Amino acid sequence: MAASPQQQGQGGQGGSGGGGWFPEQFWSLLDKADRRFARVRDLPPLGRQEPDAFAKAFRAYTQLWRMQQEHRHRLLDAGLRRWQVGEIAARIAHLYYAQYQRTADTALLSEAFVFYHAVLDRAYFLDADHHLTPAKHLRFLARFLLVALLLARRAHTVPRLAADIRALLEDSKKSFQEAEYKEWKHVVQEILRFLRADSPFMNMRPLRYSYAFDLPPDKLPTVQATVKKRGLVLSDAILCSYYPNEVKFTDLSIDVFRMLQCLEWEPCGSFALNNGYSVHDESGQNQPNLLKDLRDAALPPNPLKTILHRPSGTHFLTSIHGIERGETAAMLLSPSSRSAAAGFSGDSTRHTGSQFTMFLTAPLQAFCLLISNSGTDINRDAYNKAEELLSLSLNDWGTTLVSSSSLHPVWVEVLGDPLLRRLLLRFIFCRATHSLFKPTRGKAEFLPTCMPPLPESVDAESMLSQSCVMRVASYFGAASQFAFAEITTWPDADGEEAGVTRSSGSANRGMPETARDSDISYSSTSSF
Repeated sequence: MAASPQQQGQGGQGGSGGGGWFPEQFWSLLDKADRRFARVRDLPPLGRQEPDAFAKAFRAYTQLWRMQQEHRHRLLDAGLRRWQVGEIAARIAHLYYAQYQRTADTALLSEAFVFYHAVLDRAYFLDADHHLTPAKHLRFLARFLLVALLLARRAHTVPRLAADIRALLEDSKKSFQEAEYKEWKHVVQEILRFLRADSPFMNMRPLRYSYAFDLPPDKLPTVQATVKKRGLVLSDAILCSYYPNEVKFTDLSIDVFRMLQCLEWEPCGSFALNNGYSVHDESGQNQPNLLKDLRDAALPPNPLKTILHRPSGTHFLTSIHGIERGETAAMLLSPSSRSAAAGFSGDSTRHTGSQFTMFLTAPLQAFCLLISNSGTDINRDAYNKAEELLSLSLNDWGTTLVSSSSLHPVWVEVLGDPLLRRLLLRFIFCRATHSLFKPTRGKAEFLPTCMPPLPESVDAESMLSQSCVMRVASYFGAASQFAFAEITTWPDADGEEAGVTRSSGSANRGMPETARDSDISYSSTSSF
């Protein structure tokens, strides 16, 4: 692998006495690397095996990077320009990202970020003149923005990149053909819509499976030893979504973007600290030597994911034809009708993404939006307390499921995989919430369903489900928006609600007593 940009200063100091090395070797290798990059740039990110052409391109650029570190002064004398160093770094970053798409290893995303950030931070492209067209510069910024979004670098890097893209487009307007300028203008508009949907509130916690919020796999309750189970785990996933005017950036819709992260593990513990995964550190300056192992041994591997953009039915059926095993399918299905059919506004789906997908990937935020709480007044402490309450509810459902004697075998296997288990429990929360929510109560067309059916003990009408939803609704002062059964053995909801409302401070400021119909939205399209 390439040595990181931080090590340039160390390698460049002693490069002028290069023994038998000549600059012509660099130019020859650069020409070879460019040809190899052209061959692999558009390879589909499919399959578990790394193509030979990809490995050859990576090796070539690795050698170039080391060479320019060790012989920087001689290369500068021989005509090397800063924009060429930047292009080498940008292509290494592109190869790292392409390999992440193929392997789902988030450590590779971090490496891509390091090299992209070096190009931007050291302004390698500012002296490019006519060598780097505005369109090429914009593509670099757009690719970096996508990596930064996937790594949740939203505090500084994402806003900076979005602003740089807008400014560069306007400054370079005269150099574009009219059609090309309109195309990039549309990309800028997509970015703005995407960032509005991917708001700070939506990122109060990682979408990935995080030990800071989710139970470690060895702490999860399991089914009884007498229950037959095969120990299957999620290894591959196909992600796609499409509905008119959906929020997207490039070919990545907001729903696929959320589900993509939801099916990954958040780097944790000492590995995360040592490899620069802190959301507060966006400089990439704490990265170690890239020759070390990039894998987090404390975590299982991420499932491989194939993203299909607006696929036809034939295209979708084609990385599943031939791998059928005659197994029972487990399906989590979104509502069959959009809420606009019942007089609710469906516009929010086009602004924030599918509400069903949001419940599966960011359930607390989805709940808040359902009860007309935008989350703008929720501080970190209040949010963490709400997450604790939701976790209690999800764990209660999980414990009930594994102890059920009527649990279908396919759900037994789902509960054995932490990523799928989390989706299933969030589905139960989504179903119970909508079943008890007054505007949608008793309206089957607006309720999510699953196949095979789950045990009655986790139905929306069960005492467990009602108490679990009440626990979260009461915290936000929204219990009156739900139709809970009057069971005297429950805790005093009014008293509990009053207590948590006083303790949660700004979290409940401006909370409406009843939901406004125009603020409720669903999507009949599921990304699961």
